[in-house]
Amino acid sequence: MQLFYIKGLRPSSCCIIAPMQNTPLLIPWIISFASTFAMGIYTLRRRRKHSASLPLALMCFFAGIWAGSYVFELGGSTLATKLWGLRIGYIGVIGTPLSWAAFAFAFSNRAKWLTRRNILLALIFPILTLTVIFSSKLEP
Repeated sequence: MQLFYIKGLRPSSCCIIAPMQNTPLLIPWIISFASTFAMGIYTLRRRRKHSASLPLALMCFFAGIWAGSYVFELGGSTLATKLWGLRIGYIGVIGTPLSWAAFAFAFSNRAKWLTRRNILLALIFPILTLTVIFSSKLEP
């Protein structure tokens, strides 16, 4: 069993202590996490070329969060680690389809649909879902 600590935090001061199992199934998810974040950074650096680059970068970051949290769900050896990965994963699960839709609208020259009002309407249920997920008492 390996323990991964966030640099600068003592084990007793934070809940992000992750006892992990080393399985070969984690390698593709770690590669997916790294590659989607790298694509998001690359897209942000080149965002002047197309108006759809910001939604694409957001989609990459949300998919990276989803893949990275799945590493903790699969590799976690305690229930607390798996629940932490599950909760963080919902950020990516909810953000990926919304940013994908925004990317599709921007890329197909229908960016007029991406008004502040429409974006706020689309965020109602995701915000409610994240509120329920993070406020529930599912502690081991």
